[in-house]
Amino acid sequence: MDNDKIPIERVLEDMHNPNGGVVSWAARDYYYQNYATPKERKRMDREDKIQTIFAILIAVCFLVIVAAGILIQF
Repeated sequence: MDNDKIPIERVLEDMHNPNGGVVSWAARDYYYQNYATPKERKRMDREDKIQTIFAILIAVCFLVIVAAGILIQF
């Protein structure tokens, strides 16, 4: 079963490719599922939570600015 895995060197290369885009995300997910230790998974989960919170804050700020702009017009 382990023989079916993509070599870790390739996964790491794809993960850290600055122009990887979706491939980088897929490689990170693949690494998480197949190679990450429990400690690495915990760190990666924390990074994901921070990114999600940041994205939500940006979206809320954008919506507040748009709403304020609309309300100022009235």
